[in-house]
Amino acid sequence: MAVKKKVAKKLIKKVAKQVAKSHEPEVAREQIEVHAKPEDLAGGYSNFAVFKHTKREFIADFVWRMDNTNLLVSRIITSPQQAKAIHRALGQNIHNYEKTHGKIQED
Repeated sequence: MAVKKKVAKKLIKKVAKQVAKSHEPEVAREQIEVHAKPEDLAGGYSNFAVFKHTKREFIADFVWRMDNTNLLVSRIITSPQQAKAIHRALGQNIHNYEKTHGKIQED
């Protein structure tokens, strides 16, 4: 009897995951070609970020902090709609990362 309960619980969990996944909204995936200057391809390292907003835009300052130095690496200014799309995409990427590599520990 205990074996049947364990099997049933596993089956219920599996079905619940499938149902939850089937209710996730479909995200349109668009293939875009991005051009970059060679010096930008390396990217920039940031270990700190500051986010602000006005009525019409969101501002993200990515900063490299070392000792008593705070160096602006990049500033991104975008629309509220695009900020929300970035938020959703970043959240999905964090979810996928944690599924593969385990929970990210915050400082």
